[in-house]
Amino acid sequence: MPLLEPESVKPDLTPTATTRELRVTRTAVLKLVLSEELNAYKVGQRLRITHSSLGAYLDRQRFMPNEESVA
Repeated sequence: MPLLEPESVKPDLTPTATTRELRVTRTAVLKLVLSEELNAYKVGQRLRITHSSLGAYLDRQRFMPNEESVA
């Protein structure tokens, strides 16, 4: 019997899909992986980036103005 993924589980992202999410080049995504800013793993020769890693990266990049910078 084949294993089925729940509909709520999204497959991890390819570097190309990650470029679309971040609106950066493929080279920029690969640099983020090499610098360990994004967690990735290989399936055979193919690279995959986890959704949780992408979300954590975006959270770290989020700009939160403080009261001093607003005034």
